[in-house]
Amino acid sequence: MHKIVGHVVVLGAVVAQLSMAQAATEVAHFPANNRFASANSTAPDGSTTSVFVSREIGQPGGPVDTVSVITSGPDGSFTLAIGVLPQGAFQFSAQSASLDVDLNEITLSTLIGELPENGVVSVDWDGTDTTRTAGNNVLDSGNVRVVFSGVRTTVVADVTGTVFGVPLVDPVGDLLALSQQVTIITQD
Repeated sequence: MHKIVGHVVVLGAVVAQLSMAQAATEVAHFPANNRFASANSTAPDGSTTSVFVSREIGQPGGPVDTVSVITSGPDGSFTLAIGVLPQGAFQFSAQSASLDVDLNEITLSTLIGELPENGVVSVDWDGTDTTRTAGNNVLDSGNVRVVFSGVRTTVVADVTGTVFGVPLVDPVGDLLALSQQVTIITQD
């Protein structure tokens, strides 16, 4: 009972402070220490293929890697597949990354369209140019302010690979590392 009363008192104190606040109120705070890889390809016939991989660091049980694959054809066909990768399918270092997975062999959280029999996605990123930024960036929109703070490392990469057995055509891509990144959203 004391625990419930204590929580009610703390909640009441926080609500009272927020209702009397004259300055901006923090409405969200997102720490991040993540890694990303992206590859995009457009064939001469207008077919597009995109592969995005994210690594969430700091999760219980270790990093969580997620893949998103988007394909669209000139005939209007469209596929979107998103799923958590098995351990070892995604390798990431400061200057390179690789992905090797058969989407037909993992559980997908999202599937729009159909996967072909050959669900293999194999992509390699080889870094060519690095840009490192540190500090704050601010985005203001009406009475909402978003502050991005931390270190962001972007590596432009040469990309090679295949998606569903089809080679990527003149792909472009990059690697992104967020370190000690914090996103804070405030509202006046």
